[in-house]
Amino acid sequence: MLNRIISFFVAVFLLFNLVVRIYSLHSHGVSGTGLSLLAGGLALCIWFRPALLNPLCLLLGLSLPLYGFQSYTLYNHVFEFVIVLLGCQFFLAAKGRVVGEAKGGRVVTLFACYILLALLSLQLLPFSLFLQRLSLWGVFDFSNYLFSVSPENPLYSVAAVNRLLLFFLFICLLNQTAAAGGKYKRIFTGCAISVIGAGLLGVLNQFDIMSLTWYRPNFRDASGVARLHSVLGNPGWFAEYMVLCTPFLLLFFNTRKAGFLRLSGLSTLLVLVAVSLLLSGSRSSWLIFSVLLGFFCFAVLLYGKAGAVISWRDVRLATIRVACIGLVCSCLLGGGILLMSLGSESRQVSTEESTLSRTEYLVQRIQSIAAPEERLKVWQESLALVAESPLYGLGYESYRWHMQVMGAIADSNFTKSRQTTIDWETAHNLYIQLSASNGLVGLGLWLLLISFICLLLGHDAFVNRSLQSFVLLMVIFGFHAYGLAQSMQYVASIWFLLILIIGYAMLIDRRVQVPWMVQSGRLLVGMAFIAVAAGAIVYGSNMQSHLLAERYGLPVYGQESNGAVYSGFYPLEDWGEDGYYRWSGRAAEIRMQHPGVVQFGFACYAPRLAERPIRLDVTLNGRLIDTYLFETAEKVTREYMLSTQGGQAESRIRFHVSRTWCPQLENMNADSRHLGVAVSEPEYL
Repeated sequence: MLNRIISFFVAVFLLFNLVVRIYSLHSHGVSGTGLSLLAGGLALCIWFRPALLNPLCLLLGLSLPLYGFQSYTLYNHVFEFVIVLLGCQFFLAAKGRVVGEAKGGRVVTLFACYILLALLSLQLLPFSLFLQRLSLWGVFDFSNYLFSVSPENPLYSVAAVNRLLLFFLFICLLNQTAAAGGKYKRIFTGCAISVIGAGLLGVLNQFDIMSLTWYRPNFRDASGVARLHSVLGNPGWFAEYMVLCTPFLLLFFNTRKAGFLRLSGLSTLLVLVAVSLLLSGSRSSWLIFSVLLGFFCFAVLLYGKAGAVISWRDVRLATIRVACIGLVCSCLLGGGILLMSLGSESRQVSTEESTLSRTEYLVQRIQSIAAPEERLKVWQESLALVAESPLYGLGYESYRWHMQVMGAIADSNFTKSRQTTIDWETAHNLYIQLSASNGLVGLGLWLLLISFICLLLGHDAFVNRSLQSFVLLMVIFGFHAYGLAQSMQYVASIWFLLILIIGYAMLIDRRVQVPWMVQSGRLLVGMAFIAVAAGAIVYGSNMQSHLLAERYGLPVYGQESNGAVYSGFYPLEDWGEDGYYRWSGRAAEIRMQHPGVVQFGFACYAPRLAERPIRLDVTLNGRLIDTYLFETAEKVTREYMLSTQGGQAESRIRFHVSRTWCPQLENMNADSRHLGVAVSEPEYL
């Protein structure tokens, strides 16, 4: 009975996400009918031929670099649509089973606790405004906005939790399909192939042999130097993806039959990866890739030895050999850097005078490889945010919103600690980002989960001689090492890679029943339950961050300070001489505290207004006070008398339009929002 209830809610969640993703992509100009036919046709194919899931998993791994952009961009909308679509196919292939056969009980429980903690932390956000916006706009327009907001909007946290839950259900459903381990291997194989493709495309584009500007704009450093980033949106994200997926290249080469040609092929591919990382200018990737090369040597030496079980003597010998190889490589690399530095001293070029050459730029990056520069300042600022609520954090992925709110409070700890002028969207550090989200408890829960997964993978790698588990350990190392300089959740497709490893760990969890690991798992699960139970109390006692509001003397935390409360509007826009305007959705509302005559400006620029005019209805405290019909694109000014008679403490002015319009669908520009009319800032006369 419980399984049926769970399956029902999972089906509703997947169907809701599928429908709103189709609506969102339709708002970006993609055919909604075509996407619906694709989803239905694919479901029929999988229902009759479940084996088709195998090539789909391979295609998923192959396509991951194409989605390497911010989570609020069209690229990520497509990615999450693909994940929802595949999740639905897994649901059908598993006949609706979400849990069964106790697959991965300990890992599932630990990960579910982390997700539940993130979900509970949403209570710290202004969810009353979320619900009001939902009631004003309706489900579809609200969902379209939800999945497109950038990190300074508190709704970004809701979208992030939805994404986390979607990824969790994806791996749970995948694990319920037949031969799930083979599907994981196909995804990882696709990732390995994508590393080769992304590296080649990036190098060809860097040397102007092939242009990729049709897919994404070129990225240039502040000095004017073009940095390699292949099909991804940023050199840093490209380097993250390459570092994380390069270990999957080992899956192409059976090290137990590692002949000269196989090792030569692997070495050639590693050279390609090294060149692409060098041209990306990502210093963190250079350091981590150097360590990963040691792991590659370790894997070849260790798994190339025939035998059923790997002994500690094998591990020691492989470690010594890798250390020797690493020492030689370090000497060669250090000598090369020294020669490059000496060769460039006589021809240093100021970035203020002219653009650096690629070689000069790389030399500068190498020389400053151990100097984080701006990163240290960002981390110090971010730690000031963490200090506001160190134990349970400020809300999942709400870093940028709190940074914006705290930055507007003159006596906040963040403002006093401010050292940079850039409004960073992340803390540029995985551990600080996790601490800002769910505090030290959330960070500890994540590390407990990852530590237990490493124990499982380590046992499988060394006791069962599983090369794939060793490869996944390398990926986990790369992810958390790179996390020292980046917030890894920011790009959803990269975050998804680690979720896949968690899913694979669920599979091997049920076959690893070493007594001390079983006891450790139970202890960790008990600690996780206690942490989540305490978190529910902490978050529930700080609804909408009212404790922060009291600390800094604010009526409501995160509310604009001009005396008005806005609901159902898009962010404020500066229209130059015309002043400031906000676009409404289907309906919007302003709550104002002071009586008097107030003036509003309205504007509407929808096309074909003569054929399909837009009617604006204005109500005051539920009473219709004005109606205006936009039959041409124009701006108008209207005045209204606000009164607090009848014992009302505030005036509620609601604007409702007869229809919304989308500039993207009207072929005007790339704006995918569903707009009503633009409303100016209220002005008392």
